[in-house]
Amino acid sequence: MGIRLKRNIWKFLFLLLLFFNCKTTKEINERYLSEFKNMYFIECIQHGFNNNKEINFLLKQDKSLNSDFILGIKTYNLIRKLAKKTAKEIYFDSIKSMKYAHKSNKGKKVISKCLYVYKSKYLDSIAKRQFKK
Repeated sequence: MGIRLKRNIWKFLFLLLLFFNCKTTKEINERYLSEFKNMYFIECIQHGFNNNKEINFLLKQDKSLNSDFILGIKTYNLIRKLAKKTAKEIYFDSIKSMKYAHKSNKGKKVISKCLYVYKSKYLDSIAKRQFKK
């Protein structure tokens, strides 16, 4: 084989390796972000409903979350802090609604608030920043 052919083979193998490595990194990133956001949603529901026994029972029955602890303890603690912060906002919003909202719209809006944050760019940016650490 000529030197030129050997170089082309090495270039091809290098590009092939690079392509598969990037794809794997992208898949890991997407999995991490999905796990981060899903965990946030579960924590938000738990804290939004004040760790209600029935809600916790239902959440434990659900197997949506990954069980291989890919996020790490520091990230889980961050998620818990974010969820508690949202739960406080839900609580104060419910107090405001008692005063100003129509009686059919008074009270806690736990699921809608947790979904709102779940879909937000705010949570995406935190998850992406945490992934890079």
